[in-house]
Amino acid sequence: MIKVAVLGANGYIGKHFVKYLKDRFSIIANSYDISEFSDLPSYHCVDLTDKVAVDSIDLDVDYIFM
Repeated sequence: MIKVAVLGANGYIGKHFVKYLKDRFSIIANSYDISEFSDLPSYHCVDLTDKVAVDSIDLDVDYIFM
């Protein structure tokens, strides 16, 4: 299965994009507040302005969407 990372998954576009993708791909969702996607097997609450936190994200994926 294709694995994708969505950075900013809780924003307006990211939120709808994750909902669209979640039945089609394996998703790693990343956002500052990601409680809405707690049903996803891989989600991370990450402050995307914090370089150390962003470096800790597993980005072993086929595609990254920002």
